[in-house]
Amino acid sequence: MQGQEIDRRSDIYSFGVVAYELRSNRLPFAGTTAIELAFKTVHQEPLPLESLAGDTTKEYGDLVERCLQKKPQARYQTMTEVLSALEISN
Repeated sequence: MQGQEIDRRSDIYSFGVVAYELRSNRLPFAGTTAIELAFKTVHQEPLPLESLAGDTTKEYGDLVERCLQKKPQARYQTMTEVLSALEISN
């Protein structure tokens, strides 16, 4: 979306989107047009999961937030890291 190379961290971002939606029953970003959705995805932060699903643990919310980081280098770098964090959050 920002002209960056796509790699495994793109999949980690996608995992974060799915994990967010499964927990909150809503997407992290929404828009009435594709342009609005793209703008929000690039320039806004999603609402914290804990504010949408009160029984979400801080650890799980932090995990999803890290998966959804805008900069790929700020996300988990491998799914092995994500799985380790998931084990800790349970």
